[in-house]
Amino acid sequence: MMWPEDDPGVGELEGLQRTALALKNEAEELAYPIESLHAAIAFSETVWTGPGAENWRVLIAEQAAEIARRVEVSENLARILREFGYDLDDIFYRVHRQQHLREGALDEYRAALRAAQAFGEHLDLPPTPTPGPAPAINGWEEYCAADREIARLATRRHESEDTCAARLRAALPADWAAVSRVGSIARVDPASLTPVALASALERCTPDQVREYLDSLGEEERARFWPLLSGRLVERLIDKVPLYIGNLNGIPFAVRHRGNVLALEREHERLTEQLATVEALRENAVTGSEEYQKLGRQRNELRASLSDMNALWEIFGTDLAHNYDPPRTLIAYDPSEAGPPLASIALGDLDAAREIPVFVPGMSSSTAEPEGYLEGIKNLIKGKPHQAGVLFLGYNAPNLATVFLPHSARAGAPRLNSLLSGIAAARSSDRIRLSVIAHSYGTTLLAYALPDNRVGLDSVTLLGSAGVPQGFSVQDFGVPDERVFVTEPWGDFTADLGRLGSLRENPEDPQFGAVAFGSDGTTLPTGEVLLPTTDHGAAVAGDGHYTGAYLDADTEALWNLRLITTGHFDRLTAGDTEDALDSMEESEYD
Repeated sequence: MMWPEDDPGVGELEGLQRTALALKNEAEELAYPIESLHAAIAFSETVWTGPGAENWRVLIAEQAAEIARRVEVSENLARILREFGYDLDDIFYRVHRQQHLREGALDEYRAALRAAQAFGEHLDLPPTPTPGPAPAINGWEEYCAADREIARLATRRHESEDTCAARLRAALPADWAAVSRVGSIARVDPASLTPVALASALERCTPDQVREYLDSLGEEERARFWPLLSGRLVERLIDKVPLYIGNLNGIPFAVRHRGNVLALEREHERLTEQLATVEALRENAVTGSEEYQKLGRQRNELRASLSDMNALWEIFGTDLAHNYDPPRTLIAYDPSEAGPPLASIALGDLDAAREIPVFVPGMSSSTAEPEGYLEGIKNLIKGKPHQAGVLFLGYNAPNLATVFLPHSARAGAPRLNSLLSGIAAARSSDRIRLSVIAHSYGTTLLAYALPDNRVGLDSVTLLGSAGVPQGFSVQDFGVPDERVFVTEPWGDFTADLGRLGSLRENPEDPQFGAVAFGSDGTTLPTGEVLLPTTDHGAAVAGDGHYTGAYLDADTEALWNLRLITTGHFDRLTAGDTEDALDSMEESEYD
């Protein structure tokens, strides 16, 4: 179906989507015979020798290579059609926007004509603006500008169609009759299609098939595609694969929250039912018997699992998180490992916030006791609607016996990077300020994570660092040196011990190159008194009273963190690095 030159926004993409999906499926199906042929070759070598066997294996290998070639062609065709569809979708969006602007300009133009006539002024002008010198009347120039942009988009669409056709011809071998097959699958001219139909086609797929398609997209590509899915399909995915949706980078965090909460509820229900069953069986078992003892162990394990998830359940189990101020969302959730589930919790609207600090806690932090950190993040963002804070509890933090080792940091690094890339992808169309604040062993985790991070961060801040690996430099954080900040108050001997026991380096050392800010308490020129951090802890006490923690209200550390996460770097209070130098000298002397 051809489209009118004056309306390059006409078209549907359903056939194109079916074509791309069919080609992708065909490529996957052809992978199985390739494996079978290679397996046959390998097996024959153990039972059949001689010239005849070698000739047979050559023929079979040629067949496998031919099938592999067809797989490559199918995958390439699917990619070409998909890229063409996304280009068309962008064209359609721009055309419809210009048409809206043109209609508004026409209304304004005709209203000006009517106003002139009402005052008895006769204007010899056409009812619709035309190209040429613009008279001094509202709407004329705007109408013509929109008309010119639509014409430019028509040219762009022709070029896109020609490019797609040329790429398809180049991708198809002359001896393969796939050209007609592509047309027969689509049953429509690809130039008349749009990605909206791709989303519609997914309605007829199983959740596993939809999941497979979403996995084939990049995170930013997935973010652009997700809004095209119908509400009905989104609801079906949340119901059928809630944990997958809850941890899918690139989609809205409100949707991820719903998937994770549903997964949490189902996991809690499963464990509760299992516990009730085990307790009933144990009541009927012979006291002291082997079965009785086995059921006792199972009961204790189930109770421990429910206890591990109790804090998350109290926040999200009845989905009351939006009753908090600011609202809380469960944006990542993983119950697969032993101990408390791994998770990330957001405070505020992560889908709309412009400033997003991510907090990485240290030793002994977990979802079993998140409240102190959540209160600290609440202090940090102060309930401002344009800010949202994220608490990263996505790693098994070390305890006192393992804090000197790097294992937890190495294991948690990919999860932190995934969280950051998920935020960046979901908000890729917006200008956001994304920063990371780490405390204690969390700073060690940062040192293992950020060299592999591909997300542009605005700043990195280290609180009471347990140390970074030897040889690590300020440049390895991936942000400008002047955007790496560090503080450690006098008396934070736990941080000193963490570095001493692990032989990790102190990022507060001036030679490291980070910008030090104050946390020992000070009085501002306005007379406002900022309290000191007097302890190693970052979490706020249960009733919110001041205990000397980094994130306590009215501390100098918190004052500076607010300035850093909002980009007011020039207003930071000065830091004191003498303790870093003293501890270094003492270590060298010892």
